[in-house]
Amino acid sequence: TEKELDDEILGEEYDKGDDTDDDEDVDDGEDSDDDELEDIDPILEHFSLRHNGGVNRVRVMPQRPEVVATWSDSGAVHLYNIRGVLDSFNRSAGLVEGNTAGTGTSGSSSSRSKIARDPFFVYRGHSTEGYAMDWSPVNEGHLATGDCDG
Repeated sequence: TEKELDDEILGEEYDKGDDTDDDEDVDDGEDSDDDELEDIDPILEHFSLRHNGGVNRVRVMPQRPEVVATWSDSGAVHLYNIRGVLDSFNRSAGLVEGNTAGTGTSGSSSSRSKIARDPFFVYRGHSTEGYAMDWSPVNEGHLATGDCDG
């Protein structure tokens, strides 16, 4: 028998490790930190979300980018809250207050959002798979979907 949740959605963030400003190419006669920057390894972070079936479409809510909808080839529409994933990426990039200069360690572990890997809502009212799906740019939280049966 097949497991119901064999598929997953993968998200990745790539940081090449070079945060220097290219406009500041002033030669002061010293070997600045260029040698050190060449030794910085790039960072690739990833996450996965459990998903039932293959993914036909992915759409992010424009008013709340932590809410993501997917259309499954099984005919279901899944809604995910990826706030924990976004927070994790921001922490490791040093964009969260209390973070130690890009080390990925936060001063307070209680401020970390839990990474939810399962959808918080699944709509199974379509008779077949579909591809038409979009969030309303005007009304927050309004999602329109259309399956292949019309």
